[in-house]
Amino acid sequence: MSEELQITHEDGDSKGGFYLLRGDEKLGEITYKKEDGNLVFDRTWVDDSLRGQGRAGQLFGVAMDWVRAEGHKVVPVCSYVQARFDKDESLADLKA
Repeated sequence: MSEELQITHEDGDSKGGFYLLRGDEKLGEITYKKEDGNLVFDRTWVDDSLRGQGRAGQLFGVAMDWVRAEGHKVVPVCSYVQARFDKDESLADLKA
């Protein structure tokens, strides 16, 4: 029996991230650093075993929902996050 995947969030003083977990095993992440009052999203990664299943999109969606709810602004440094911002005009209000 395999455990379900879950997304957790860790928010520290200078950095944080959203993590895709199966039990204690990390299978994906989208991370940020806090700089000049903004969140600099710098990395998106999903384990090869989950590629093509939309897991990065799930992480991104949860992260952006949190960003919007908390009133933060995003600096998209990671190529995945930048591509999502380029394609989706509904994210324009989140960009620093």
